Amino acid sequence: MIISLLQGGLELDVYGSCALRPLRGNWLDLSKTVSGYKFYFSFENSFHCRDYITEKVWWNALHIGLVPVIWGPTRSDVVKYLPKNSFIFVEDFATPEDLINSLRYYDRNEKEFKGFFDWKCPTTSQEKNENELPMTVPLEPTGYCQLCRLLHEDDIEAEKTGSRPYRQKLSMRDWWYGGENPECLLPESVLEWILSFYHRFLLVFEVHIKILSYKYWYLLTTLVFVLLMLFCF
Repeated sequence: MIISLLQGGLELDVYGSCALRPLRGNWLDLSKTVSGYKFYFSFENSFHCRDYITEKVWWNALHIGLVPVIWGPTRSDVVKYLPKNSFIFVEDFATPEDLINSLRYYDRNEKEFKGFFDWKCPTTSQEKNENELPMTVPLEPTGYCQLCRLLHEDDIEAEKTGSRPYRQKLSMRDWWYGGENPECLLPESVLEWILSFYHRFLLVFEVHIKILSYKYWYLLTTLVFVLLMLFCF
C-alpha cells in the first residue's frame, strides 16, 4: 500500500532505523519529531484481526494530535473504539489515488481538517459521552498486572462468598483462535503457512506454552520443523 501511495505521488516522510532516519530520543519522544505533521499512517502488522488496534493509532497519532490513517483492523472495530470522525480508514477508498486526493483535500482545507478533532470539544454532554476518547479512562491491566488484579479480586470475592471463583480453559486452541476473523489467520507466504501449521499443531496437542517457556527449545524445534517441511516440498 505504501509503495502504491508513493507511486501515486504522495509526499511521505519515513522515520526509523530502517529508513536511516532514527527518531530523536526514544519512543516517548515521538511527538518531538511528528508533531508538525497532520496525518500519521497507522498501518498495523495484521489484517482484520479482532480488536487489534495498537499504539500506532492511540499513542503515535491521537495522543500527539495527528489524524491516523488506518489500515489493518476491521472498520467495525475502529468505529467501536475510536472517537467518531477522528480517523481516515484506508479501505473506504477504492484506489490509492482516491486516498491521496482525500489527504490533499483535507491538507488544503483547514476547516474541514479541524473536523477530525471535534470529539475533543463536544458541544453537549451527550456528544461528550459518545465521543469520549477511550484513552481517557483507566487502561485495562495486562500481563502480570492483570494476573495480580484477578488474584486480589478473587480474595475479595472469597471473603464475601466463602469460595474463590473457578476458571478453566479446556482448549488452548479454542482460546487462541476461537471466534477470530478468518482473514486474520490467512498466511500470505509459504513460510507463514508452514509456521501457522506448526503453531496449530502445538496448540492442538496443548504443548504450546510448555515449549514457549523454553526459549531455545522453541527456536530449535521451529528450525527443525521448517527444515523438515522444506525438505518434504
